Amino acid sequence: IEVTMLEHFAAAIAHAFNNRRLDDKRRDNLATQRVWLEKVSHQLTQAFGAVRGHASNIQEFVHELQQFYPESFQRWTPGDLKWFTDRIDDVMYSANNGARLAANLLRSAIGPKNQTNIEWEWAVIGDVAALMIEIARDFQGPAQKRKIGRVFVDTDSFKALNGRFRIITTDGLFKQAIGNLIDNAVKYAYPRTEIRVDASVEGQIAVINIHNEGIELLSSDTERIFEYGYRATAAQDFYAPGTGIGLYVAREIVEFHDGTLTANPSRRGRVINGVNHYLTTFTVMLPLLPAESKAP
Repeated sequence: IEVTMLEHFAAAIAHAFNNRRLDDKRRDNLATQRVWLEKVSHQLTQAFGAVRGHASNIQEFVHELQQFYPESFQRWTPGDLKWFTDRIDDVMYSANNGARLAANLLRSAIGPKNQTNIEWEWAVIGDVAALMIEIARDFQGPAQKRKIGRVFVDTDSFKALNGRFRIITTDGLFKQAIGNLIDNAVKYAYPRTEIRVDASVEGQIAVINIHNEGIELLSSDTERIFEYGYRATAAQDFYAPGTGIGLYVAREIVEFHDGTLTANPSRRGRVINGVNHYLTTFTVMLPLLPAESKAP
C-alpha cells in the first residue's frame, strides 16, 4: 500500500512539474511574441508616419504652387490636377489606416492592463470639442471618399466636459479608442449620410456617442462585436475591410480609463432606393472629475 501511495505521489508530482514547465514555456513564448510584435508594430507605425509626412509635404508644396506660382500648372487640366491631389490624399488616408492597424495589433497583444512597467501620463482636457475634432479630422477624407457627407462633432454638447475630462495621453491611447469607433462608423455607414459625435453629462459621468446610419447591428451581436476577431455577418456581407480587433481594442482602452463602451441595437431609419437604413450608436461612458476640480 505504501509503495502504491508513493507511486501515486510521484506521478502527481511529475505531472505537476510537467504542467509547470509547459506553462513556463508557454509564457516565455508569449513574451517573445509580444516583444517581437511590439518591435514590428513600432517599425510599421514609424514607416507609415514617414509616408504620411512625405504626403503632407507634397500637399503643402502643391498648395503653395497653386497659390503663389499658378503658372506651374498652366499645362495641367483641372481634371489632371484633381486626380493628382486625390492620389496624394489616398496616400495620406492609407498611411493613417496602416498606422492605426499597427497600433491596434500592438494593443491586442499587449493591452494597457498588461503594461505595468509604464507610468501612464494623464491630462485634464480644457477643450474636449477641439480634441474630438482633431480625432475626427483623420476620417473626413475616407468619409468623403465613401460619399458620406461628413464626420460632424457637436461642439456645443462637449462644453460641459471641459476641465473635468481626464484621459491618458501616453501613446495617444484615448485618441486610438475614439478613432477606432469613428473608423468603424465610417466603414459601415451608407453614402449620403452623416457620422455624428456628441456628448452629454449624467451625474458625474461623461457620455460620448458616435452615431452612424447604415447596416444593421443586431441585438445578438451588441456584445460579440467586442470579442477579438469577431465580425458580424452584416459587416462581412458589406465587404468593408476589417480585422475584428478595432472594437476589442477600443473597449479595453476605455475600461482602462475606468469607463464602459457599449453598442446599442440598431433602430430602423429611412428607406432610400429600397434599402433600409439603420441608426446605430456606440456609447462611451467615463467618470468626470468633480465640478470643484474643474480647471479655470
